[in-house]
Amino acid sequence: MSGSAKELPFSNIGNYIQLLGLLLAFGVIGSSYMKKERIGPYSAAQAPDDLTGSLRQELSRAAGLAGLDPRTVLSTVEQVRPVIVSVKTPWGRGAGFFIKKSFIITSKQVVEPDSEKLAVLQEQVQRNRQLLDFEEEKLSSYRARFKKVGRGSSRDGLKLLILERERYLVNFKVRQEKDELRLTEQQRALKHPALKIGLSDGSEQSASLVQMSQNYDLALLTVTSVQNNFVLEPSPSGSFRLGDPIFVFGDSAGSEKNVIAGNFIPGNFSGYRRVGVFNQMFLQIDVEIPLNKSGGPVLDATGYVRGIATRTERNGKNVGFAIPIERVFYEFTAVLR
Repeated sequence: MSGSAKELPFSNIGNYIQLLGLLLAFGVIGSSYMKKERIGPYSAAQAPDDLTGSLRQELSRAAGLAGLDPRTVLSTVEQVRPVIVSVKTPWGRGAGFFIKKSFIITSKQVVEPDSEKLAVLQEQVQRNRQLLDFEEEKLSSYRARFKKVGRGSSRDGLKLLILERERYLVNFKVRQEKDELRLTEQQRALKHPALKIGLSDGSEQSASLVQMSQNYDLALLTVTSVQNNFVLEPSPSGSFRLGDPIFVFGDSAGSEKNVIAGNFIPGNFSGYRRVGVFNQMFLQIDVEIPLNKSGGPVLDATGYVRGIATRTERNGKNVGFAIPIERVFYEFTAVLR
């Protein structure tokens, strides 16, 4: 079947992706439907031949029990990757995707500073400053004693102790300098947020925050320097059945094959759930949402985006949640209409 699919004369990559999604519905393979300009199909023959064992295992799992060549799945993931971006801030990173030309949807918790974590970092830096001063004073006292001690075992032991404390201080200072720099960047970012978007080709672009939802874990970004022609489309049908296959896509920046394999997680839809103090409706799926996939799209077997992956307090092993894609257009209707 993979040979037949490869030979079909697709008019655009949207048809290619949609067909692959339909194949998953019949137990073969799935991918994502994208609205885009015409582009030639990426055939399995173009996929790398030097697949590692772990990569082959990951792709084989996505291919399912049909015995489809994992490189075909790799080809499919390559088609989806231009839509997915990594969202980088001084306090962390997550995923996002193009929803309309230069507009990107991501998770609010990805771009919003975590005040609790910042407070912990501030306390850690201050505590380590004091500890560093104490260690330097202690080392100075050891050196002073060394000058006064005569030859013998006491002097040799003190010399070894001084060397040990010097090595410890060197490593301590390196860690402290990194923490100090991280704290400075995060404090500066509170006043002047610096958002970076990592594209699938490995390049980075500056992004601006357009709006954050007051009700949901959603944020809308814009990248004026990128007019992306690859846009994920919401499903025209609201029906979603228990057990329907889904894909959770995440951070895709970089060209390494291990990044490609880690770009998506296959799973199944397991119901609608109300979560949180505001009793908000979520899509529940049977896979945990990793940090690098928070803000990424959740796609169904027919190839449309169904939701935005989000981490909640209810997340756990084999349990994840996604915000229905309809909420995006409701929350940001003024921009996305």
